[in-house]
Amino acid sequence: MLRALAIAAIVTLAAAAGPAGAQTGKDTLAIGLYIPLASVDPHVVVTRPDFDVLKNVFEPLVDLVRDTVEIGPVLATKWAVSDDGRTWTFTLRRGVVFHDGTPFNAAAVKQNFDRIVALKKGYSWTLPPIEGIEAVDEGTVRFVLKRPEPILPKLLSLFPLVSPTAIKANQQGSDWATAWSVANGVGTGPYKFDSVKVRGDIVTSKHEKYWGGWNRPHATRVIFRAVPEAATQRILLERGDLDIAQSVNPSHVAELERNPTLKVVKGVTATQMYLRFHSQAGATKDKRVRQALNYAWDAEAFEKFMGGLIRPSDGPAPREIMGAGYKAPAIPYRYDLDRAKALLAEAGFPNGGFAIEYYYNTGDEEKRLMGVVLQSQAAKLGVKVNLHVTAWPTLVSKAVAWKEKRQDPPEITAYAQYISPRYPDGAAFFKFMYHSSAQSGNGRNFMFYGNPEVDRLVDEAIAATSEAHANGYYEKAARLIIDDAPDIFVGKMMDVAAMRKDVQGYYIMPANFRAIRAYELHK
Repeated sequence: MLRALAIAAIVTLAAAAGPAGAQTGKDTLAIGLYIPLASVDPHVVVTRPDFDVLKNVFEPLVDLVRDTVEIGPVLATKWAVSDDGRTWTFTLRRGVVFHDGTPFNAAAVKQNFDRIVALKKGYSWTLPPIEGIEAVDEGTVRFVLKRPEPILPKLLSLFPLVSPTAIKANQQGSDWATAWSVANGVGTGPYKFDSVKVRGDIVTSKHEKYWGGWNRPHATRVIFRAVPEAATQRILLERGDLDIAQSVNPSHVAELERNPTLKVVKGVTATQMYLRFHSQAGATKDKRVRQALNYAWDAEAFEKFMGGLIRPSDGPAPREIMGAGYKAPAIPYRYDLDRAKALLAEAGFPNGGFAIEYYYNTGDEEKRLMGVVLQSQAAKLGVKVNLHVTAWPTLVSKAVAWKEKRQDPPEITAYAQYISPRYPDGAAFFKFMYHSSAQSGNGRNFMFYGNPEVDRLVDEAIAATSEAHANGYYEKAARLIIDDAPDIFVGKMMDVAAMRKDVQGYYIMPANFRAIRAYELHK
């Protein structure tokens, strides 16, 4: 019976994928996206999969350097800070034009950040208070801050720039062209939009006047296909309808590696997996319940499910991002059902007797497996775990809605999250995940963890003028977070991508999980 159901499922998936054998051309790349985009406005979106696509079309002043966790030049070639730490001056790259022919210059930078600050969306909340932005001349822009911000260049990697001409032409009233920008956009990147279907496929082609040039082999047309299910991506890849599958089921890796028409690229990343619990409602608002669930987590079982494609977690933040001097505090939780039962009894749940509503997003096998392991082990404590699958935007909106509704128990008690560094600094984890200012859909603290002392330590770390001082504060914050147990620190992920054998130039970015830099790829 199970075999019959499996065969029926594969036939259904294959039929949904479309007719067989529609191979992509030599200059075209088709890439499977496991989370389709709800918008292509880089000043509004906040998820890493959004930027996997958008950073092929739009570029920031600075960004992560390949194979490192360091920031390097993109649209800015160099920068300097004043002695008081409040004024940052950026020298801009010459000869850059947006896809619509608009010159890239200091005025364009200023207009972009005026838009970012006015919209108050996306990552704008991470910016320090800005006193003013000055276009000194065509090739120089100056940011004057109200307070020192040592990590400003790292933060600026979160803000790709758009054509001010396109924004002005498509603005409706005072909306800064946000309605138009849901499915349209004009950047400076190597690829321009040909067509955008919201939550569907996105087709791009080369920007002829790209400043990086087209003298080396590059794909000239890139199609980002919305294919949430890993199983469907596999079918399309094996048929040649996809060139790269971004979502790979861990149990399929060995089979894919044996396929002579394919190759699998794997690499270590700073992306960590977390199983997050609601900290302000339901049974999990009690720290002892969250600690009990940590002791009930069977790490060995999950590692087997993952086929070894996972390493031990470093706790709240990965060591790679924190710098050489960071001493990650020990995580005390080891599989111990007796200790878990004792903690539940202390919390008033000697026989369990409550339910956890666990959510994961469509097509994500790893997150489903996290739920399966949690469900299996929690049952031994008398705790029922119900698994729910939904689209990622729906999951986020349901979680964030608790802030207004204040249901107890909450609609979502737990969910799984991968966190890649948004930028190469400890704040990309400690602020985005644990600071009370991140309790919204823009940050990633929408299970509403809050500890005023953690907030204070993170703020002190961000303001610190040296990595050593910052790490001292982060280490203290990490110890408090681990004791508060808002998460199960599941592990550190291996990045895995499967692709056709003829795809060349793909590489793993240690600080950017599942990143696609199509300009580096060719057949």
